[in-house]
Amino acid sequence: MYEPTKKCSKCSARHHTLLHFGDHDQIVISAHITVAASSTRGPHASVLLATASVVIQNEEGNHVTVRALLDSASQSSFITKRCVHLLQLVRKKCDVMVQALSGTRAPVVKGSANIIIRPVDQEKPQFNVDVLILSRITGPVLPERVWSDNWTHTHRLQLADPEYSETLPIDVLLGADVFPYLFLGDKRKGIAGQLIAMFTVFGWVLMGKTSSSPDRNIVTMCSITYSVDRMLQRFLENENVPTVEKSSQADLECERIYQSTTTRQSHGRYIVHLPFLQDPSLLGKSEDVALRRLEQLEISSNSFLSSVTSITTQ
Repeated sequence: MYEPTKKCSKCSARHHTLLHFGDHDQIVISAHITVAASSTRGPHASVLLATASVVIQNEEGNHVTVRALLDSASQSSFITKRCVHLLQLVRKKCDVMVQALSGTRAPVVKGSANIIIRPVDQEKPQFNVDVLILSRITGPVLPERVWSDNWTHTHRLQLADPEYSETLPIDVLLGADVFPYLFLGDKRKGIAGQLIAMFTVFGWVLMGKTSSSPDRNIVTMCSITYSVDRMLQRFLENENVPTVEKSSQADLECERIYQSTTTRQSHGRYIVHLPFLQDPSLLGKSEDVALRRLEQLEISSNSFLSSVTSITTQ
């Protein structure tokens, strides 16, 4: 077995540098083909995702307060590489492929870790969560500021994320593995266009569709992207030479005779006519000649057998 003697110059692992797969290696290299582009003008509504300020800590008890995104549509929980460095979490190797909508691959997973999360203002409850490490989880959860001063249904609520309308970074994503244990069931709604408040172990989180903002231009471009794996697959498919079996005319005629004349006797033996290149009638009347030749052979055989018998009996 090959044992590398030098470490990778990029990640210090025990493999050759040419075998290193960095962030850019896993990003899908695509060939973009523009299909259509359009520009429209109309009202735009923003959607706020549920966020909360939470405390995450490592096994030694060191902790830091971060902003977490609550996402029931994610099968796993995630943490940014920045938080891993801040808490000096023990990183474990893992081979996981993360897919987004339509099977689009996410950036390469940096490994996995284990964290403990709890509310900011109290020690309990605590949740032990296994998280996958990414360089970046998502962009701003709300591109526009939301003004909630005149919302009566959110007055005097202890919000889990008091800065919910600020474009702060997301360092933790809590997926469906822990999501059901966070919500406590209570919910408050306002009028149309106002966010919904839902009660969690971290406090009240706000989420939902906001009222429409003034008209603005929206430019849309559709494109087709091909991943490297798909391009390689198509290349191999095109390179494979199809095997075409060519049969001669004589082979086809033999197959026709076999299919049209094959019969099976009562005891299971199959009978098939011998194929002839020419019509058998062109051979003439050779049956009499063949019978006479057979009789001559039998006479010769009988004479030889008689001679051998007389010699052995003497």
